[in-house]
Amino acid sequence: MRNNIYKVMENSHLFEGLRPDLINAIASSATRKKIATGEVLFQKGDPADALWGVLSGRIVIEFGAEDGKQMVLDTFGQGEV
Repeated sequence: MRNNIYKVMENSHLFEGLRPDLINAIASSATRKKIATGEVLFQKGDPADALWGVLSGRIVIEFGAEDGKQMVLDTFGQGEV
């Protein structure tokens, strides 16, 4: 499992140029969280205190308009941070 986190980080431009031992140290401190379909991961206004990577599946970033409609802002798939 940690190997999967390492690979996602290693392939992300966010960690480009970082030494492998530092990527491994960060990956070793990562926490895995399984998200159910439709579950809210975070909401507007929540503190930005985490960095999320997708090990499998996809995450859809949506914005709730005042009229109640949901607008898709972005989608992240497997291997994206």
